[in-house]
Order: sequence, then C-alpha cells, then structure tokens
Amino acid sequence: MKWMIATLVLLFAVTLVAQQQDMMTAPSMPNADVRHEIQSTISTAPEFNAANITATVTDNSVVLAGYVTSEQQRIEALNVAASFAGDREVVDHIDVGGSLYGD
Repeated sequence: MKWMIATLVLLFAVTLVAQQQDMMTAPSMPNADVRHEIQSTISTAPEFNAANITATVTDNSVVLAGYVTSEQQRIEALNVAASFAGDREVVDHIDVGGSLYGD
C-alpha cells in the first residue's frame, strides 16, 4: 500500500513539472496577435507620431524596421516590442533621424 501511495505522489510530481515546462516553453501569444498588438500600440501612441515602423513576427523573433525621428522613439519602440514578444528575440532594424523621403 505504501508503494502505491509513493508511486502516485511521484507520478503527480512528474506531471506537475511537465505541465510547468510546457507553459514556460509555449509562445505567450500567436505571431499574428503579437504583430497586431505591437503595430496598434505604436500607431496609436502620440510619441510615435512621425515614426514609420513595421513589425515582422515569427516563432523566434520580432523584427522592427523603419525609421524614427529620435533615439528615444527607437528605444520606446523596442520596449513596446519586448513587452509583447514573449520568448522571441527583438531585432532592431530601425533608422534614427531619417524618413521615408530621405530627410
């Protein structure tokens, strides 16, 4: 009887650990949702009014590309991406001080 209880406790502990590992390795949000949240946040925030940033999201990375008018905007855009990226790497392809028209 003792060995049955010990086996059940061990089985329960192994199941718990496996569930926790699955939760830690699963992406926090689907790629399309991550992209939508990043683009929505950047397009509606007043601090990005002169910025042109796009996000490309895969299972492993979030790539921000485009231009901003200041280093502060670049940092804020990267922070926005990081807040939704989950386990994904945030890759910076943002130009500072430029514009779509070569200013």
